[in-house]
Amino acid sequence: MTVDRYGNLQTVLAADRLAAAGLLAGAEVGVRSGEVTAPSRYGETFGSAEVGRLVLYEDSAGLAALAVNGSSAATLLRANPGTVIRLTAARRPGG
Repeated sequence: MTVDRYGNLQTVLAADRLAAAGLLAGAEVGVRSGEVTAPSRYGETFGSAEVGRLVLYEDSAGLAALAVNGSSAATLLRANPGTVIRLTAARRPGG
């Protein structure tokens, strides 16, 4: 995992693996970084989540990434380069 200058987290997970696992846009996703857990939404852009909310999205490199709309995912999750991030599908949209 890498961290950019805005605090966005780029994973090594190909984003197409999210869809292959059945994750749909709008789904709630649990995110764990060490002892920190946070709810996230699987969306297309930062704007897919409310300001201050964590969003999981496909970045320009085709990788799964985490960002906070208007803030820093690295700060929220206390993550540094190399931190292991765990994702758990919480529920499907509308479900």
